[in-house]
Amino acid sequence: MGLLFLIVFISCSKNPSNNRTQLTIVPDPVINHLSNTYYFQFLQENRISIDKELNNKIREISKKIESGIKKYFEHKNQSKLYEKFAFNYDIAIVKDKRTLNAFALPTGKIVFFSRILDFTDNEDMIAAIMAHEMAHVVALHSQERMSHALAIETLSTAISGIPGTGSLFSEIGYFLPFSRFQEKEADELGLIFMCFAGYNPENTILFWKKIYKYYEDLKKYKSNNDLMASFKRNAPEILRTHPLTEKRIKNLEVLLESTKEICK
Repeated sequence: MGLLFLIVFISCSKNPSNNRTQLTIVPDPVINHLSNTYYFQFLQENRISIDKELNNKIREISKKIESGIKKYFEHKNQSKLYEKFAFNYDIAIVKDKRTLNAFALPTGKIVFFSRILDFTDNEDMIAAIMAHEMAHVVALHSQERMSHALAIETLSTAISGIPGTGSLFSEIGYFLPFSRFQEKEADELGLIFMCFAGYNPENTILFWKKIYKYYEDLKKYKSNNDLMASFKRNAPEILRTHPLTEKRIKNLEVLLESTKEICK
């Protein structure tokens, strides 16, 4: 067990975006292999948009957010650090009108489900989603979660002698709150990145208000007989990986003024 704590101690690093201490014990080659394997398998199993105009627009926005990230590091006098975390981003749009989501993998592979684009009125709103996902990548959130999972599982197995107990006992008590913390961090960094990229961060709040209204309207029409769907819609925050939308909006409103000050 002493060896485990030594590994954890020497494997702590600084978050490249805000200097928060992070645990990163999973080697980069492992992270990269898992990320790329999943991404390319995902592309094979899903319908990818070949809309040239849409793909060009999305990639143009991603390039602008990249420039915003670079300006953020320059603002912090950390240009050399940015070079270490200048990821080779690859954006894919999945033709899926049921899934309201986007996600990022640690190697800079980002997926937009086409449904989420229906809630964007302008490029600023698309930039809000893009900046949030890129913030997850730059903040090394996937590496951090995998490292924490490995450390907790190893510790739990060492204590109980039963593999799997770490995952069983830590999900609600640790990983769900930690996931919500990472979402909040990505929201904050995303606002900053899009602002430095020349986009209006206020559109992030407008985007989330549209999402909130959609789910509120959905509650009126969804059948109460669908218990699982009802549970997912009304689950308390403690059982969610993401913050409640209304709480997220309030937090973004608080962050907005400080964001404008940072990227003046």
